[in-house]
Amino acid sequence: MKLVALCLGLVCALALPLPARAEPNEADRATARALALEGHGALEKKDYKTAADRFGRADQLVHAPTLVVDLARSLQGLGRFVEAHEKYELVLREGVTSTAPKSWLRALEDAKKELDALKPRLGWVTVILKEPLEATVKIDGVLVPAAAVGVKRAADPGFPKITVSAAGYETFEQTLPVGP
Repeated sequence: MKLVALCLGLVCALALPLPARAEPNEADRATARALALEGHGALEKKDYKTAADRFGRADQLVHAPTLVVDLARSLQGLGRFVEAHEKYELVLREGVTSTAPKSWLRALEDAKKELDALKPRLGWVTVILKEPLEATVKIDGVLVPAAAVGVKRAADPGFPKITVSAAGYETFEQTLPVGP
């Protein structure tokens, strides 16, 4: 009986439409435009932190490939290559129609070119556990899922701190140089 109720609940949940992103109103569009202008100014000054903040906020209000590409450029300026890589990939996955504005088509082309230039700059880390296999692994404080342990994982170049901990074991920490 419980199994039937669980299956029925799952079917009902799958039948419900997913919440759609709300259509931006005029105020959202005006705010996004102002944020994008601030982001461009910050990007020109190489103030990548401010630029990333402004483009990220603008994209939350009005999702557009132009904003995502500029966000990726800002992240790249901050040395956050993995995040920048994923933003460029997002633009390519989402694509644009042939009737899209010219700026969107240009953003798609820029994403392709800039992604190709960025790929060789990514670093890679492989954490191999011998014992205990159920240890918790973190890179710079970010949890590494168990499925990503023992395989190549994208990382920003630099000196990430690897932390491995498990009940009954002393915590292990090591800083590694990671290059592109």
